[in-house]
Amino acid sequence: MCRFLETIRVEDGAAALLPWHEQRFRATQMEAWGRIVHPPLAQVMPEYPSAPGVFKMRLLYSESGLEWSIEPYRRREIFSLELVDGSGIDSHLKSADRSELNRLSRDLEKGVEILILQEGRITDTGFSNVAFENNEVWWTPQRPLLKGTRRASLLESGVLSEAEISIEDLRNYRRVALFNAMLPWEEKIILPIEAISKKI
Repeated sequence: MCRFLETIRVEDGAAALLPWHEQRFRATQMEAWGRIVHPPLAQVMPEYPSAPGVFKMRLLYSESGLEWSIEPYRRREIFSLELVDGSGIDSHLKSADRSELNRLSRDLEKGVEILILQEGRITDTGFSNVAFENNEVWWTPQRPLLKGTRRASLLESGVLSEAEISIEDLRNYRRVALFNAMLPWEEKIILPIEAISKKI
């Protein structure tokens, strides 16, 4: 049974990026099952905390049902990135099956995250999209493994632009940023380009 995920940031009682989550929720259903199975997110979301703070709301869904959970959000601490070969991985739908991504990252030390390559092009990390900065302009890979909701909103607003980025291109950038639905652009993880390890 195929199961998929949506991870929604709830901050101070408000859910973030709902239009983009809804768009992906519907598109996933159409691609996976050929029809819209579930009502819109706004109709099926459980009540979430109105208290101050940031919470991680997680929707696990299949053709037969929905499961919701919510917990306080804990930001990851990432200090370096290690390039890994992700050839053959297809996660353009946000699947609940992370076995391939977990395999790539299983031997990493705490604070180290994978930076995935496919056919020599950088895609994303195991938990986030990425962007690279040159002269105060931020570029995100044109073909990530997953086109995240935060990425979509940042492209739409003009904060990011798309580009093909290879290992050789890294020397043209100063910094790399990690962001996702739980990491707003204002709170992105920023590392110097030298924090990327080229062991492959």
